[in-house]
Amino acid sequence: MTPLALWVLLGLFVIRVVGQILVGLDVLHAGGLVPPWDEWQSGLLPYPWLLVSQLLIVVTLAKASADVSRGRGYFARPNRTLGKGLILFGCVYAFGMGIRYWLQGGLSIPIIFHWVLAGYLLVFGAFHLRSARAWYSARST
Repeated sequence: MTPLALWVLLGLFVIRVVGQILVGLDVLHAGGLVPPWDEWQSGLLPYPWLLVSQLLIVVTLAKASADVSRGRGYFARPNRTLGKGLILFGCVYAFGMGIRYWLQGGLSIPIIFHWVLAGYLLVFGAFHLRSARAWYSARST
């Protein structure tokens, strides 16, 4: 179940990245069906830097998802400390986006997809906690 959740969350984020690229290139002329550029971009980072960071995130999360799916690899090694850290950071991240939602007075595309990334961190952190618990239990018997 965890690998599926990771891939779905990553897929949603990829849709956001590709959608913003298509809107930026003015490829999507859907008569108002697709939100305009201003709704995709919060302006905190210049778009070229945002795109580079998004692509790095996609590559890293794809590697992590693949490792968890295979049950081996760097990101699949049980790590209780990493799991706790990811869950803590994911909760703070999601809460921060909740505050941003409240301050903005509504949803925006960036907020929704920050919640997607926070969800990824929470699922990945829970995977590490469960895996570490199982690993330590097996070693103590």
